Amino acid sequence: MGCCESSILAGIRQRESRQQETLRVVSNNHKHHHYDDGGAAPESGEQPSGELGVVVPVLEEFTFAELRSATNSFSADFIVSESGEKGANIVYKGKCQDKRWIAIKKFSKAAWPDPNQFA
Repeated sequence: MGCCESSILAGIRQRESRQQETLRVVSNNHKHHHYDDGGAAPESGEQPSGELGVVVPVLEEFTFAELRSATNSFSADFIVSESGEKGANIVYKGKCQDKRWIAIKKFSKAAWPDPNQFA
């Protein structure tokens, strides 16, 4: 007797594998040193918040050219959103020139009709 696997299950396993890979990358990029009082010391580019152990990253702006380069021209190979290219808002992973991984969410015009909302 043979064995078969549902294509739905294969897709779920593939997506979970990609998510685990992303989580490993994120956890490797977030290393914290501790003060004697147990609070986390911020790394460069991060600001301590009012709570012990919580570090808030400083937001960084990227040019469109930098985002295009990091995602290989927004290649389908860099899509990490569950709905793939079919969703209204697509999430890409990207690798900066300094080897940092970033996430880029590309909104549809219908989702964000006001271009000045984030200006």
